[in-house]
Amino acid sequence: MDIVACFDGKTLCETLLAEVGYRPVSCLSPKVNYIVDLGYKEQDLEAAKEYLALAGYPDGFETTIVTTTRYAYGVEMAEYLASQLELIGIKANIEVIEWSVYSDAIYNWDRSRFDWPIFLMGNAPSSMDADGGMNPLFATVAPDATYRRNYGYYENEEVDALLKEGYSTADPAQRQEIYTRLQEILYTEDPAAVYLYVGAKTVASSTKVSGIVMLSNGYVDFENAVVLK
Repeated sequence: MDIVACFDGKTLCETLLAEVGYRPVSCLSPKVNYIVDLGYKEQDLEAAKEYLALAGYPDGFETTIVTTTRYAYGVEMAEYLASQLELIGIKANIEVIEWSVYSDAIYNWDRSRFDWPIFLMGNAPSSMDADGGMNPLFATVAPDATYRRNYGYYENEEVDALLKEGYSTADPAQRQEIYTRLQEILYTEDPAAVYLYVGAKTVASSTKVSGIVMLSNGYVDFENAVVLK
């Protein structure tokens, strides 16, 4: 919780990400089924300092943020995160890694080798169902697992149980209850990550073309596109 409380997401989205990113209200992407609005996380430096002290780091510590230029503003984002951590006494060095090495580490290094304290990574769902936005990312994986999407080896027994229940439940009302509880845990109570922003999908087209449809999963549908005369 200490890292989550120190970030000012409002300023991030209004400055560095102006027009291309907005603040999250859940651990799920906005168009995913069963998402609930849990509200914006506001910066609380005093709470962050209290959390640090309770964790045994009243004077902060030194760490590293690993990033890549593959992501738009990947380096600038890391610099912003470092500036926020500095406000509560944490000195964060920045390490920029080429994407081929970065992706190999993320997907293929097992737990004994993967030692990045903080790193930037996308959070896109594998489907528009809540299970696709949670199970691959947050279900506990074996220490020697490779090609995993639980990038930071997040573990929570209640989350594991709820994910299994949600996956095997067909009733929409029951699934809503299950995935609401999961979002409360993953976004608020035991955050699996610092959810920085939701990226806006930007598409440009000619005024001579009509019928283009932006789908909820971010894809562009040209099936009924027409070139106007």
